[in-house]
Amino acid sequence: MTKHSPDNLQPTSRTQSWRGAGVLIGFLLGALLGAGLLWMFTANSSAEQPYPHEEIQRLNERIIIEQAESDTLRGQLIIEQSTIKGLEASLQQGQREIGRLQEQLAFYEQLLPPGPQGAISIRAFDAEVVGKLIRYRVLLQRNASSDKAFEGSLSFSAEGTQGGEVVSLSLNAATRIPDEARSANVAELAEQPGELSDSSNFELRFEQFNRSGGWLTIPEDFVPHSLTVHVHEGDRLRASRPLELAAPDDK
Repeated sequence: MTKHSPDNLQPTSRTQSWRGAGVLIGFLLGALLGAGLLWMFTANSSAEQPYPHEEIQRLNERIIIEQAESDTLRGQLIIEQSTIKGLEASLQQGQREIGRLQEQLAFYEQLLPPGPQGAISIRAFDAEVVGKLIRYRVLLQRNASSDKAFEGSLSFSAEGTQGGEVVSLSLNAATRIPDEARSANVAELAEQPGELSDSSNFELRFEQFNRSGGWLTIPEDFVPHSLTVHVHEGDRLRASRPLELAAPDDK
């Protein structure tokens, strides 16, 4: 068996000591390098990122701005919805009015046969004696599809007694309403300028229907028994309709 002397072991021990010292030095250098890199990364991150309270303040300001814009848009939406509801209500009211007028038109068309094309019909005529006046109302219809309006006039004649004799007189429009008519609470129509005239003729212009009303003056010492309305187109008589009048005492 071979024996080793202490001199033979010295080189090996020294080599292992130097190797251990090198490993320790390398470990220390790596740790220092890692710590330096970590410090540099942390410093850069701290320089780039804002403090937490600054970020929170920035977000709060953004929320306030967004909330204000949302409130503005919500207000505009409410206004637009209110406008739409108002337009819908107006549309419905207009449709109801159209339906009502169509019903009235159908009713008037069924009162009497319309007659031949271009004919003028007196669809309704009513009158009453009020003191020294006669209040009248008349509804006319024209059977025509032409866009040209009918242009003509009305006139009124009355039969009655004057001075003990039976006479027929033309009646003019009233220019003044006496107190007895006002006391009867029927003088409101007389205040409409379009229904008062100094002439015995009453101008007409309409396409299909015309509703007129007004007041006629009763001459002095004349007691009317009947009233007739006449529709003229120029010098041509287009329609007439008589009406028996009831004396004021008979009402």
